[in-house]
Amino acid sequence: MFQNSLALVEECGLTFLHVFPFSAPRHARGEDAASAGRRAVASVLAVCARRARRRFQRYFAQQVGQNVRVLIERAAGASASVIASISRRSRSPPAADAGSVVNARIAAFTNQHLLAEAA
Repeated sequence: MFQNSLALVEECGLTFLHVFPFSAPRHARGEDAASAGRRAVASVLAVCARRARRRFQRYFAQQVGQNVRVLIERAAGASASVIASISRRSRSPPAADAGSVVNARIAAFTNQHLLAEAA
């Protein structure tokens, strides 16, 4: 099942994985062997997560310069955000009211967001 999970991550092209080892109940026996196994699984998943993050960064780099239609979720300000076409998350939206759809250009990206400007 673990190999199937790894294959699914690759096949789906996931771009973010939250990896943490499973914690067994305190009363469980064989904790030392199980802990080593959980750490090994988490280590393999962490490698997979790093590959996924690189895919994410390549995807974002390809978006720079693209003109997109964006939905303004929250108006300009510290917590401003937009959703670009095909659900790309973006920050620094053009000045517009929340709920409006506007044309924008992807200008740059950070580790977590595309940065949009008015097109």
